[in-house]
Amino acid sequence: MVGQVRQQIGASVRELRKVRRWTQAELAERLGLSQARLSEIERGKGSFAAEHLLEIFRLFNVDPSHFSPPNARVSHEDQLWNAAARLGAEHLLESERVLPSQRVQDVHDLLREGLVYARPARLLTALAAVLVARADEVQLHVVEEQLAQLGLQQRLGWLVENTLAALRGLKDSACTPAIASRCRRAEVILSAWLCVPRPQRPAGAVDVLDAGIRSEKSRALVEQRRSPISARWGILSELTVEDFARAMAGAHNSGIELAGA
Repeated sequence: MVGQVRQQIGASVRELRKVRRWTQAELAERLGLSQARLSEIERGKGSFAAEHLLEIFRLFNVDPSHFSPPNARVSHEDQLWNAAARLGAEHLLESERVLPSQRVQDVHDLLREGLVYARPARLLTALAAVLVARADEVQLHVVEEQLAQLGLQQRLGWLVENTLAALRGLKDSACTPAIASRCRRAEVILSAWLCVPRPQRPAGAVDVLDAGIRSEKSRALVEQRRSPISARWGILSELTVEDFARAMAGAHNSGIELAGA
């Protein structure tokens, strides 16, 4: 039993570290451990001291339940799904069996964690509906700073530009006055944020977003097919403006029609 617990904790820490794109050496330094010791723990051959576990909770913004056995806890994807449904993606069905997560408490948490987790595609496009619904309360610079610490800030720009393009492709005449007003307000806020000058990303830098890219062949294919927006932000994804527009239309119970439909 003790060995199983150690393996579960080690595997969970390894997964969290890889999501943050930290090497073993980087995490070991933050915890005050040697890389060799951390390697042993991640393989289930040792255990953390209490102070190290507390630092892990702080570094990764998780609570102790995250380290429970898989059959005893809800997946992070389920928690993100519910948070998106609650915060504006009304086309997603919220599961009653999933309790609110301490890790995803507000729109800033959802945007950060959703863009880091980046799957499934339907959850990513749902973030556009959340941006529109919560435009007045979201502080995009806060999310950008948090993602910048992980080197993933370009994902937010990619999401915002896709959301703006999707908004401009919706028919105002097909919206209720309240929805049309909300969309126009979101367009003003998102446009203002997108106009702020940002450092240029390194030439040739590519962020492989789609989980289906698992070979050089599939990577090359997606690179050929990706949208101009994805190319501008250095994102490798097959998602298009139309995917984000469909998510926003669905969030309003099909009360919004797509331009050209």
